[in-house]
Amino acid sequence: MTNLWKWMLVGAVLGTSLAEAQIQISRRTPKIENYPCKVCHGAALSKKNAFSPKDLERFQKVEEHEGMVFQHMPEVWNCYLCHSYQQPNALNLLDGTLLSYNDAPTLCGQCHGIVKRDWDQAFHGKVSGGWKGERTKFACTDCHDAHNPKFPKMTAFPPPQHPRKHPIKKGE
Repeated sequence: MTNLWKWMLVGAVLGTSLAEAQIQISRRTPKIENYPCKVCHGAALSKKNAFSPKDLERFQKVEEHEGMVFQHMPEVWNCYLCHSYQQPNALNLLDGTLLSYNDAPTLCGQCHGIVKRDWDQAFHGKVSGGWKGERTKFACTDCHDAHNPKFPKMTAFPPPQHPRKHPIKKGE
């Protein structure tokens, strides 16, 4: 059997397994500490339809928002790029379509299209569960802070030592 046929068979088996599995996207709303937003913000977040950097500084001083870091992109400081100012418990796409907080991957995919494509195909992100039955796919905001998504720099551990160079010798 040629390698091509082997890979085609593996692809067919995996494709069938994946098609049968039920995949649930993890829900965001139960994890948001200050959700629902409308408890504090009423029917509308603001009469304004845009924020300035000074507005963002004042926003961060509000007790409920204390500790939040806003470093999504340096040029993005308008909350309404993602949040709906008409419906506080909703996100909005660039075209104005309202979304649930549970549908954050659709929102993120507007600007992060390549990563969203990889996430759709399970090359980016995490899926928990087995091959059959229910599985849970982690949403973008399960790993990334929506307001500060870049991971901090980390120092990598050194590579493992080769067994011949390991300080503990066989039999010790």
